[in-house]
Amino acid sequence: LKKKADAGPSSMMKTVEREEARKSQQAEFAA
Repeated sequence: LKKKADAGPSSMMKTVEREEARKSQQAEFAA
C-alpha cells in the first residue's frame, strides 16, 4: 500500500511517465 505522503507530485509524475512510456511503446509497435 502507498503511504499518504507518497500521493504527492512525485507519484503523479511517476504515473505520467509510465503512461507516456506505454504510449511511446504502442506507437513504435504500430509503426
